[in-house]
Amino acid sequence: MMTHSDTMWDLFERMRAGQVRTKENQLLDDRLRAAAIVLNSDWGLFDATVMKATVPNLSREEFEVIARATGQGPDRVFAHLSRVFDDPSHDVYHQMATTWHQSVPHLFEDIADLVRPMSKSYGALRVAAAISYLEGDPPALVKHFMDGLFHVAPTDSLRMNLSIALIDGISPANVRQERTDSLTRENEDAMSLGMPPMSGRLSR
Repeated sequence: MMTHSDTMWDLFERMRAGQVRTKENQLLDDRLRAAAIVLNSDWGLFDATVMKATVPNLSREEFEVIARATGQGPDRVFAHLSRVFDDPSHDVYHQMATTWHQSVPHLFEDIADLVRPMSKSYGALRVAAAISYLEGDPPALVKHFMDGLFHVAPTDSLRMNLSIALIDGISPANVRQERTDSLTRENEDAMSLGMPPMSGRLSR
């Protein structure tokens, strides 16, 4: 019998091979719907799903350890998040774009749409928002997924934490580096034209 963990792993294997569309395969939709509802309360499965999306080479064994939320699972998640926010050379978006054949956050938004009542779809929407943020999507796109989550779970703790992060300008290290590099180029261009530097200061 296929477990919800099996369903999530199979989903990523399908995305590695090609695009996955909901509402085309009833059996797959039924499995995804059931797994999405479990994601509402199973934080181990949530962590494993977000990890697999943002670390495409994550092994099946590591995935299962994280899904069980035991042993080295939490440590593996913490190590990944530390690298995302501390290492400017770590580009989650590039890794995802060169592995998966579609936008993972948008797919989980489609999976959430399979769930009825909609009030039980917040697990999949939570995944969509988290992945969008970690891959360094523009704030407007991250907010799009956060708004979807707000409509069904306005007090969701992850949504509120992401909201605070966006307000405070907290983002993955490579995104911060790109902003710094862009501002540096703008200042250099302005100074070469005899203009004062662009507004704003480089991060120290």
